[in-house]
Amino acid sequence: LAASRKLNTVQSNVTGRIRRLEEELGTELFHRKGRGLELAPSGRVLLDYARRMLLLERETSAAVRQVGESAGELRIGAMETFAAVHLPRALKAVRARHPR
Repeated sequence: LAASRKLNTVQSNVTGRIRRLEEELGTELFHRKGRGLELAPSGRVLLDYARRMLLLERETSAAVRQVGESAGELRIGAMETFAAVHLPRALKAVRARHPR
């Protein structure tokens, strides 16, 4: 429930995205304990990489801002679940800073 509030969505959307990501990766990311969740070992690995990706996104935005009036093509590769949650906000921020 806390995750759905933080993401501004309903719990069923969060649950569905987790399930799709687990299917895509072919592994269980959480151990379900009653009504709660605990990170599985593969979930810990994914969390570490996700944190690195978010840091890289911030570093990328800072580097692009330093260039000034940049224009060009930006290509991004990301897993569907990560892209659905994080890319809209990141791209909106980049577009606001670099409308061209």
